[in-house]
Amino acid sequence: MSFKAEYDLPFDLLSDLDGRVCKAYDALIPIVRMPKRITYFLDKEHRIAAVHSDMFESKSHVESMMKQIQ
Repeated sequence: MSFKAEYDLPFDLLSDLDGRVCKAYDALIPIVRMPKRITYFLDKEHRIAAVHSDMFESKSHVESMMKQIQ
């Protein structure tokens, strides 16, 4: 069962297995080339409406995006 199905999510998720999206959004930590932890909130037209970046606190990503929804 997929993560989306398991949690009955009403939206699509992106998995960037080959790193192309990280490169396109400049979401790699310089030198070590590790992905940054960034959450993008897209509007109905699929434009970026909000961005949250925090490497260590995943809960803050959820809280930030929930504020955008409200």
